[in-house]
Amino acid sequence: MDLTSFIEHARCEQSHWWFTARRLIVRSLVDEIIAESRHRGRILEVGCGTGATVASLGEHYDCVGAEISPDALSIARQNYPNARFIEYGNVEELASELAAADIVLLMDVLEHIEDAQAFWNAMVAPLRPGTRVIVTVPADPKLWSRHDVAMFHFRRYTADSLRALWKDQPFRTHLLSGMNWRLAPVIRGLRKLPNRKGDRDNRQTDLSIPPRWINTTLHRLFASEATPLLKMLRANSITPNAHSNGVSLVAVLEKTSHDE
Repeated sequence: MDLTSFIEHARCEQSHWWFTARRLIVRSLVDEIIAESRHRGRILEVGCGTGATVASLGEHYDCVGAEISPDALSIARQNYPNARFIEYGNVEELASELAAADIVLLMDVLEHIEDAQAFWNAMVAPLRPGTRVIVTVPADPKLWSRHDVAMFHFRRYTADSLRALWKDQPFRTHLLSGMNWRLAPVIRGLRKLPNRKGDRDNRQTDLSIPPRWINTTLHRLFASEATPLLKMLRANSITPNAHSNGVSLVAVLEKTSHDE
């Protein structure tokens, strides 16, 4: 993404229903994890983009954002001067931060990385047993559209392809579910329209802020999924078909020792 794209991303991130609802859901998951653990709540967001999630969580927890793009990082520091951000060139440079983290956030990052498995392996290697990882990714390859092209995505995930990242690795899965399922029928309908016109390579995203009343309604519908997701987290729900029609996937993992 170029500077212009990051500027637009930062503008939308502050008020667009998708971002605001996702932040609320992530905050709910973080609160639950901290409440039931003995960790003090040190959070690292890898691939923090223009920084709104870090700034939001930083109001309540010790949170730092790591970002590979100097443009995104510059915007984040300008918009959130009281938040903490670090720049990195490759994920191995974050080893000390990863080793110190109680919770690692990977929010819609993996789809931007061509070799996601190599990135994942390097990211999780320094984690201590007990560290939690919250992952979100776009779901359902059939939903591929001009939005994915414009956002420089390499893929959309299924539950199986996401789970394959940590297969045979020392992780316990506490939650694996679809997300943004309540608005899925509308989104699926809209996403199909560009592909029918044959403009798969048209670089247009879905990141436009609708009128306030629509934006508020969409936020409430998406954010309301926090309650059922928390129930699933408490039940350690890893049902493969849980809300399988979701436009996104969310997973909560726990690093374990190799002998568990």
